[in-house]
Amino acid sequence: MVVDYKSFKLGEKTVIEKAIMKAPFTMPQFMTNEACFFYVIEGENHIYGADEVGGAESKESVLLNCGNFFGKLRSDQNQEYHAMAFHFDPEILKSVYGDDIPDFLLGKDIENDVSYTKFGSNELFDKFVDGLLFYFENPELVNDDLIGLKVKELLLLLANSKESGKVKVIFSNLFNPRQVEFKKSIDTHLYSDLSLEELAQLTNKSLSSFKRKFKEVYNESPAGYIRLKKLERAKELLALKGNSITDVVFDAGFNDLSHFSKLFKSEFGLSPREFQKSL
Repeated sequence: MVVDYKSFKLGEKTVIEKAIMKAPFTMPQFMTNEACFFYVIEGENHIYGADEVGGAESKESVLLNCGNFFGKLRSDQNQEYHAMAFHFDPEILKSVYGDDIPDFLLGKDIENDVSYTKFGSNELFDKFVDGLLFYFENPELVNDDLIGLKVKELLLLLANSKESGKVKVIFSNLFNPRQVEFKKSIDTHLYSDLSLEELAQLTNKSLSSFKRKFKEVYNESPAGYIRLKKLERAKELLALKGNSITDVVFDAGFNDLSHFSKLFKSEFGLSPREFQKSL
């Protein structure tokens, strides 16, 4: 649920967003050919990419290719999530820099495949976001020139960060979109709380194309295969001493205890609690 939302645009494109949300909530994918910088002011998010999983907590930030990622606030998290986001697509960069786009944004001579990087607590990013909060409180002071300056300022901070190498690769992918290896993407998210539609998005396929490709690779329907793998994972976790059923539900990629219990008993003949007692 979105509690509060504000944004600044450059032309018709949203460049800066500030939002407060409550779980459960899924942050949708944005433009495929777009890089995004997320700074967590308060709370925690979980980020799912084509072949990786990440996240960030308060005062941390991430840079990623938005088309291959989306974020979720887990339903077991009760706190509010307060974050700021910057969106960079080639058109925005061209409008800000004109004909003088820096080489690192164009991806010259870059071959590595990186689509996500995380920044720990960073004082420069903290101060940058604090300055933007002032403008969200005083939006009448904001114009296109100011937004352009803020875009350049953030890009300079990113380019000179400890993760500058990954930053350059991520921006190079705006002009040279990465190809996602299908099986690696599925294996990465077997135990994530993702729908088939969301998995299809992460592999850059329609739902029907995704199902056909899955059948071709795994010789089984995606729903049945993924459900069984999650249940087998849950069984392994339940067998470990000290694991609560509630924790196992989320760690195995389910989001509803009652539904999980029914599936578990149907598959193994015992409820999760009965299975634990049997050990």
